[in-house]
Amino acid sequence: MAEGNVWGTESVTAMYGETIVIPCSDGSLAAKDLMFIKWKYEKDDGTPGDLLIKQARNDQATIQATDDYAQRVSIDDEFSLLITQASLKDQKTFTCMVVSVNNLMEYPVSVVVHKKPSSVQIMDKSEVLQRDKLTTVGTCVATDANPAATITWKKNGRPLLSDGKAVVINPSLKLDPATGLSTTSSTLQYAATKDDVSAVFACIATHESTNQETDLEPFPIHYLDLSLSPTGKIVKTVGDTLSVKVEKSTSGDAKVSWTKNGMAMKEPEFSKLTYADAGIYLCEVSTTSLTRHQSFELVVEGKPVITSLTKHRADDAKHKVLTCEAEGVPEPSFQWSINSTTEESSYINGKATHKITVIPKVNLTVSCRVSNRLGEDVMTINVSSIFEEGEGNKGSPVDSEDQAKLVVGVVAGLLIAAAAVGLIYWLYMKNSRQGSWKTGEKEVGTSEESKKLENNHTV
Repeated sequence: MAEGNVWGTESVTAMYGETIVIPCSDGSLAAKDLMFIKWKYEKDDGTPGDLLIKQARNDQATIQATDDYAQRVSIDDEFSLLITQASLKDQKTFTCMVVSVNNLMEYPVSVVVHKKPSSVQIMDKSEVLQRDKLTTVGTCVATDANPAATITWKKNGRPLLSDGKAVVINPSLKLDPATGLSTTSSTLQYAATKDDVSAVFACIATHESTNQETDLEPFPIHYLDLSLSPTGKIVKTVGDTLSVKVEKSTSGDAKVSWTKNGMAMKEPEFSKLTYADAGIYLCEVSTTSLTRHQSFELVVEGKPVITSLTKHRADDAKHKVLTCEAEGVPEPSFQWSINSTTEESSYINGKATHKITVIPKVNLTVSCRVSNRLGEDVMTINVSSIFEEGEGNKGSPVDSEDQAKLVVGVVAGLLIAAAAVGLIYWLYMKNSRQGSWKTGEKEVGTSEESKKLENNHTV
């Protein structure tokens, strides 16, 4: 028997799940001098594995395989190897060994197993599209293919290409470790326009030379546009007016709501701005599927105005506390015409308060001056000496104004009491005179008193 020869490797493509037919040489083996045909394959570890052998003079082949191939291999009349239920595990090199009296030839054949997608369908389909906003149209899935299918998208028959803005396509590939089959997915996001009301989207799964196309019904297009005037930061002067205008355009019913500094409120109206109107206003317009919002920040400025300037004695009766209150934005600064021992200040929502503690040694007229970049205001108050009040009141914390009120009250009370006594006396004398006239008794008294009584009686 001559030394064996090996032919170049050929290739066979089989379909998944079907029977693989692997020819031996070119299928025209000469029966002359043929002794036997043997099929073998290369295992995953590189070692050879026997499948079957057929003697030239026997009609039946002898199965030599001991693994999964034992139940799946056979040989036909042309010595081709038949393997049922093709899978990706059959993607190997199979060798036909032809042994004759004078020669030994080997014909290696590489097997490739293909499988078209089991199904092509669109998952997670959107119910509506939003105008000018990326919305997920759906995810096209081509399952269990080999090699992996490629997926493309079309709109009205024209290919869609991802631009990262109006069209975004995200492909993905998943390999089944058990079967080795691939599942391809592609998610389409699309920002619709007003012209897309009747648009038809479709995904196409391409495998080898075949295409599987799946169409989607046209989507309703939802939109919501909001225009707010003003927006951004608005600086106004106290007393000014501000017009707020909201314009909306929507494909359905919309609800408008307002908040100021995060708190719900009615739609703002500014006919005469006050410091309390300052804040961040947010307008929100929403439908069942869309929400839009815009905002503006209102700053109300004004020159400071003093609203109150008061005084009172401290609890220790040794100091006086002066309090100056003003309104103004930006925050005003305070300046006093007298030095103080301590100071206390606050500024909330345009209202400023400044307190100082003083020890006036003489009677003073104290001024409080407030100012910011828009203007200033001044108010004065009379403050009496702490020592003078101490001598007059012997340590009493009551100010001179309160003492004057007390004196006036006492004098008024005395006058009222004197008038009451005089009235009682007059009534008594009158009644006494009338009684003496009736009895004919002589009246004791001066002639002047008698005349007065007679005159009164006549009246």
